[in-house]
Amino acid sequence: MISQADFDAAQAQWHRETAHHSLPWTILRGPGFERVKAFGKDAIPLLLGKLQEALDADSKGEHADVQVWGIFALLHELTGQDMFVGEENVMPGWRAMDVWSTCRAWIAWGKREGHVA
Repeated sequence: MISQADFDAAQAQWHRETAHHSLPWTILRGPGFERVKAFGKDAIPLLLGKLQEALDADSKGEHADVQVWGIFALLHELTGQDMFVGEENVMPGWRAMDVWSTCRAWIAWGKREGHVA
């Protein structure tokens, strides 16, 4: 089991290293990402909590300092699940994701699977 403090430190490092990037292959590498990934499945509830934090901030018209795209990809890697919500094949091979609906889908999945109370 990982502590909230250890997770927060690793996630903060990941964010510092990649906050200025928008390309997925840049966000999904580096020491901070690897630290979070190394927590494995123990990180799932904490990653879902970050998605909830982003949803809560958005509902108040605020901005959460959370990289939801990276969290989606990491959750997919850790779970093998794909909670994509959006439009397929906007252009050949491209998807248009509804970010907030995808956040809600991941959180609903987490509740069903017992990762979120």
